[in-house]
Order: sequence, then C-alpha cells, then structure tokens
Amino acid sequence: MKNRLVMCNSMLAGALVLLLPLVLIASLAVSAAAQPMVPDEIFFFGNVYVDGQPPPEGTRISAEIAGVEIDHCLAGNLVQGKRQYGYDIEGTGDDDRMLVVQCSEGDTIVFYVGGRQDGTHLVQGFGAINLDLVVVSPTPTPEPTETPEPTATPSGGDGGGNGGGGVPPPTDTPEPSATPTKTPTPVTSDIDLSGVIDGNGVVQQDVHYSAPDGMITIDISSGTVAQDEAGEPLQGMDVELMCFGYPQPPAGAYVIGCAYNIEPEGATFEPPITLTLAYDPGLVPANVTEVKLVIAYYDQAAGTWVEIDSAVDTMNKTITVEVSHLTMFAVYYQSPSETQTPGPTPVETETPAPTATPTPVEEGGTNVGVIIGLVIAVVVVIIIAFLLLR
Repeated sequence: MKNRLVMCNSMLAGALVLLLPLVLIASLAVSAAAQPMVPDEIFFFGNVYVDGQPPPEGTRISAEIAGVEIDHCLAGNLVQGKRQYGYDIEGTGDDDRMLVVQCSEGDTIVFYVGGRQDGTHLVQGFGAINLDLVVVSPTPTPEPTETPEPTATPSGGDGGGNGGGGVPPPTDTPEPSATPTKTPTPVTSDIDLSGVIDGNGVVQQDVHYSAPDGMITIDISSGTVAQDEAGEPLQGMDVELMCFGYPQPPAGAYVIGCAYNIEPEGATFEPPITLTLAYDPGLVPANVTEVKLVIAYYDQAAGTWVEIDSAVDTMNKTITVEVSHLTMFAVYYQSPSETQTPGPTPVETETPAPTATPTPVEEGGTNVGVIIGLVIAVVVVIIIAFLLLR
C-alpha cells in the first residue's frame, strides 16, 4: 500500500510538471492579448488659406479624431505670400508652431482653421505629411428682389370719341437679374509665341520668360520646334501657380513650396527647353540636404510624381532641368528609404506616452483567463482522481 501511494505521488508530481509550461504559456497569451495598441504620430505641415487668402498670423489650427481635439498649433510666418503652419524653422521647440497628431491606422482626422472645418485626412501612414489646409466660406444665396405691382392707369372720361381718351399700354417691369458670384481667378501668366514662330512650328528667336516673383523661368532657344498636341505650331503657354490643390506625393516624399501647371498639356519641344524653379530653403525639411532636391513632373496617366535629372544651384537656391513636354512641375524630394522619413522641424519634441485605455468587457461576457484557469483545474482534478482510483 505504501509503495502504491509513493507511485501515485510520483505520477502526480510528473503530471504537475507537465502542466506547468501549459499554465505559463496560457498566462503569457492572456497578457499579450491585454496589451493596448499604442498609436503612432503624424507631423503635419504646409500652407493654410482662408477664402484664397493667408489668414492672420496666430490663427488657431486644430486636429480632432472622433470629436476629441488631439493637438493644435498657431499659423506661423508669411513666406512669399503664403501663411505656413507646422514649421519650427528657428528651432525654438515651440509646441505652438507644431501640429503633432497621435493616431492609429484607419483613423479619420478632421482639421479646423480658426474654428472652421477644413476637411478630413484618413490615416494610412505615419511620419511627416505636407498637407495644405484650405477653408472656403459658403457663398450666400442672394435674396430675390420683390418686384412692385404695376400701377393701373385710369381710363379717359366717359365722353365719346377718340380724342384725349387713349390709354397707354402698360410698361413691362424688368425681372431682377441674379447677382453673379465672383469666382477666384487662378494666377496665370501668358507666354506669347505667336510672333516668333513660323508655320512649321520653328521658333525664330530666343525666348526668355521669368515670373514676377522670379520663382520660375523658362528659356526656349531659337530653332526649337514647338508644337501643340495636334502637331500645330504652338502659339503660347500658360503658367498657373498652384500652392494648394496639387496631387499629394507618396509617403516619404515632399513638394517643396508650390507647384506650377504649365499648359497646354501635350505640347512638345525639340530640342528640350530649359525650366528653372527657385526654392525657399526655409521650406526644406530639417534633415533634407538641398543638393538632394530635384524637379519632378506629375504623370497624369500613372497618377504619380516622376523625378527628372536636375542641376541644383545651392548658392542661388534654384534647380534647372531640360523638359520636352508640358505638364505640372514642382521642386521635389523623395526619401531614399521608407524608414528615413524627414520631419518638418529640426527639434525633436518629447511627446508624452498615451494613457492606456482598458478594453471594456461587455456585460455578461466571459474573461479568457478565467476560462483557461477553469480548464486547467478540471484537467488536474481528473488526473488526480484517475491516479488515486487505480
């Protein structure tokens, strides 16, 4: 009998040793499942407009998720007529100049400029994102003007005859005309080629164009064949400045400043013409080297920005390329790797860790750890009973 008890105790101890790793694994699984998801960060920066104009410096800009404000900043300096936000060019570390949003994949961020909603951003990646904020006031509907009723003209006396008793016909009252809504006109500059191009599309003399602000110049050499999309001599070109509304670059890439939409699209040049774009070094992200900047054009068919071999003049802050067709162009930077995403400021801001939010348990639900513990307890009881009854 004593030997039987010793054997039972040995078998029970062995069973408990085998069950111990299972209990440890189950505990680790429950602990891992209970870990909350820590949100990541997006550094937003760019230009801000209200009704097509830069708002006053210090205008409050905020970002909300599900009706809760996550962060806010103040509109900063006015650079080349554009009000910026999210920059800390002086490196002061001033949080009021930065917009850092803690969020998770799939969140929808709603932006407000001066308390007026701008739009939304669906979170599909993290890091630094160049996003222009544009607020447009709704156009008020003009109230119709009430047209007065025409006054009846009394008829002549009841005496017979036609003399002096004629009634003039009523005068038609003109209907009120609707007041047209003024549509903001894009900034365009015409380059007239009609006087310097022959019937074969050959430019007869050198053509030089420079925008009033000097941010874009175009040079066409004499002898260049310039044709429109139909193959006819190109009569002119339009340069449209686009500081907002241009196609956004992919994650890790930046449009530095404004884009330039040069039309007519489809026009070609042989040999290529020279395009020079200036850039503002204050708009270049802090850890981006200026010599790495390029000019890129937007490929409508592919829906992406395409880099062009470029020559950077860091002394004059310009970039020059040769182009053979017209489309949208911009100063551009693409991060060499997705892990090396440049931030908009040279100062690292310590962001407090978010408070973990416990996952609510629905009323009547069952805790996973309790279930695992009950299963293990039942198994242990069955093994002990089996050993004692043998």
